[in-house]
Amino acid sequence: MEENKELAPRGTMVLAMVFFGSFILYYFLNWKWLSNLWYVR
Repeated sequence: MEENKELAPRGTMVLAMVFFGSFILYYFLNWKWLSNLWYVR
């Protein structure tokens, strides 16, 4: 059996990283927006 050195195709990894990065950005931007709307005392 031949072993494939690259487990996932490059495009799949790029799409996964773009999705993960946009999710993290969206998550933190929503927290910032929510903290500006709700004043916690």
